[in-house]
Amino acid sequence: MKLWLFLLFFMALASLAQDCSHLWQHDLNTGTQGPKGYMGDTHAAYGVFSLYRDNSKYYVLKGKFPKARFFSVETYKGRKNFPVQTVFDSQINPDPGSLNPFTPGVSLNETARDYTIVVKPEGTENVGPNPMKLSRRERMGSIWIRYYSPSAGVQVKPEDLPRIEAYDVKTHQPTQCPKTWKEDHFTNYPQFLGYLAKKQKGVFPFELFQVNWAGNSGVGKYSQGNAQMNFNEVFLVRFRPPTYVETFSGAGSFNPEGQLRYWSLCSIDTPGNRGLMCYADHELTPDADGFVTVVQGTGNEVAEEAKKRGYYFVPDLRPKDAVMALFAFRNILPSPDFAQNGQYQGDYNPKGRICTKEVFLKGDCEWWD
Repeated sequence: MKLWLFLLFFMALASLAQDCSHLWQHDLNTGTQGPKGYMGDTHAAYGVFSLYRDNSKYYVLKGKFPKARFFSVETYKGRKNFPVQTVFDSQINPDPGSLNPFTPGVSLNETARDYTIVVKPEGTENVGPNPMKLSRRERMGSIWIRYYSPSAGVQVKPEDLPRIEAYDVKTHQPTQCPKTWKEDHFTNYPQFLGYLAKKQKGVFPFELFQVNWAGNSGVGKYSQGNAQMNFNEVFLVRFRPPTYVETFSGAGSFNPEGQLRYWSLCSIDTPGNRGLMCYADHELTPDADGFVTVVQGTGNEVAEEAKKRGYYFVPDLRPKDAVMALFAFRNILPSPDFAQNGQYQGDYNPKGRICTKEVFLKGDCEWWD
């Protein structure tokens, strides 16, 4: 009898050993206000599974397509997270009997929405649906989950991340979870590095920034505007917003019509690697001329003046010793036509201007009158 109990106990341990979901690191809070790690969008929820290389294991992710604007799974190599492979929501095949709600015509509120992804060392055989690879050479690697702008502001919870199971590459039997390492959300570089930014004079266009590591492959490149700025100044940003795929309500069927899937404008603390505050596309309504204007500054008088003029206000949330202000304009999954003929070009690329509070309050900061 004792032997039987021991065998039952051993079998229970073996079945538990394959579930590695407790190793997910995460930053799941979403909304307009931050801070958000990884210099990220405050509307994005992140799950990170960091591991030391072990080419004897592969991992099976079992989850449900999230009710969100955008979803991706990415594998990285090294501690600095250089990309290995990416799959976007619409590219993932659903489990038998389920549907992918990021497929045209499928209900955004579809209840049967399960998927399975197999993440394996590169060069090994495919052992399941939606195969992805990990580097066999790097000592460290990671799997990232991104949920952008959960539908109708729903809060993502740890249990919403996919279950992740470990299996032996040769036997395909459950095996122990990998050794893991802690992913740093923030950095603490000194704020005087902000002096590397220009003292912008007059109106300046945002510049392109190519993402080569640690970034969301659904973005590819950002448009960013930065300037030296003190706390007695305001940062005025103006641009024509692209049209986007509206799934935030979570109602109806997925319709890919739009210049891109999602866009946002974020105030960033660059040395601290923090997203301070972000406006998502559905939060900003263009004015009668088709433009959005955002003002970052300090004080109720700036906020009230911005509201009176129909502008959107961003409180200056930078550290007290900050010397640089930076906005990042993020475009996710642009359509091929928009990527070639409009993205980050002309009015679709934001322009900025730094003014004193006094000049702004007098109405003399605008350049388009």
